[in-house]
Order: sequence, then C-alpha cells, then structure tokens
Amino acid sequence: MAVHRLAIGTRSHPDVITIFNFETEGVVTLDIQTIANHFFDPVVEYQVDDLPEGSFLEVMYHNGVIDPAQGSILEACASLGLSVVAAKVSKRYYGPARNDVYFNRMVHVQFTSEPHLDTLRPRGNRKGMELFDLTAMSDDELISLGNGSHPRRPNCDLSLNLVQMKKCANSRNVWVSRT
Repeated sequence: MAVHRLAIGTRSHPDVITIFNFETEGVVTLDIQTIANHFFDPVVEYQVDDLPEGSFLEVMYHNGVIDPAQGSILEACASLGLSVVAAKVSKRYYGPARNDVYFNRMVHVQFTSEPHLDTLRPRGNRKGMELFDLTAMSDDELISLGNGSHPRRPNCDLSLNLVQMKKCANSRNVWVSRT
C-alpha cells in the first residue's frame, strides 16, 4: 500500500495548493504525470513539483469520512488504466491564508508538517440510505417515520412531529440512514 501525491497550484492564489492523494495496493509505481495532465487546467493552474518550504496548514477529510471527490477521482484513474483504490483531496495553505482556514475537527484532520499517510481508505461501516417520497405519504405514515415506528424503518427515530415532517415533505424527499 502506497500513497502518492500530486500538488496543483493556482495562478490567482499561489499561497493555496490543492493536493490529490492517491492510494495504490502493493508495490505500484503511479505515473503522476499521466494523472497530472488530466487533473488541472494549465491556463489557470500549474503542477507543483516541489512544495514550498515554510509554515503551512494542510487540511483533509479524516479517514472516518469519505471524500466526496473520491468517486470521480477513482473513475478518472480507472479510465486512464491506473489502479487506484482510494483518494482524498487536501488543501495546503501558506502565509496569511493559513489564518483564514475554518475546519471541523469532526470531519477534517489538519497537518502542520508533512503528513505520513498510511491509508486513505475510509474506516468504519457506512450505513446505507433509503429514499422516502414524503409527498406520497399519509399523515399516519409521516408520523410513524418521524417517531421511529415506520415498518420499513423501525427504530429510526427522527424525533420529528407531523408538522415538522410536513415541512420536510415540502422539500420532496428525505434520505434516512439504514439501521
């Protein structure tokens, strides 16, 4: 298992660098240049071969959270014939840009020195989701879904009353975690 990194800078914000992190299984040499040619626009961005020296703050999703970009990155790598098993995107901030970064400790991990990434694979068990069309549900069905007694979703208490469920129905659909 190896983690490879591709750093991309933007011409308009040279103090912020996007880093694509790719995990491969076994001893695999990943052709970063092949990937680079597909992951940035040379008109507004450039590949950073050597990351700048100095203080920085790097932020990425921690391994308990699936990076929303991972699916697209894995698909792009597969289309290039590259075997990548996991991916995450991080942002590295230099200079004054470091002071303006907000991150959520529940979702993100931060680094102030070069990270040692053993794996990018999400940890834990992902719960499936189920879509409910609330606009098609009766008041009794809305109540049962709201209080955790719905036959398709027992013990999934949303702690919502009928009025609150009807407000949710105005947004058409609700995804509910499978228990």
